[in-house]
Amino acid sequence: MKALEIAEKARDAILSKKFEQVRVNLPNGDMVRHTGDIEATIVACKAADQAVKVPIAIGGHGLAPGFRFRKDLPSGGLANVAATMINLHGFEAPSQENIGKRILTLLFPKF
Repeated sequence: MKALEIAEKARDAILSKKFEQVRVNLPNGDMVRHTGDIEATIVACKAADQAVKVPIAIGGHGLAPGFRFRKDLPSGGLANVAATMINLHGFEAPSQENIGKRILTLLFPKF
């Protein structure tokens, strides 16, 4: 996997200030999870974590094998991504139900 190379290219794109937003796909965890090997999946996820410092990870179609949803997070679904991105760009997200909640607030109440 090329997590570090992808992260470095993303960093360069961000630092170039040519883009308002940079979306990056680090496929490590997703690709390796299809093997069914949980230990390899953990290694792949750790490699992606080490490659980036503040990732916003959005899962698409499933969990790595053997992993479970967090029980302490009341609502961490994809609907909350929009509100989180709005807040990370320095704006206050609307409080409409369809926008979702800030994921960072759900994870870290004092954020």
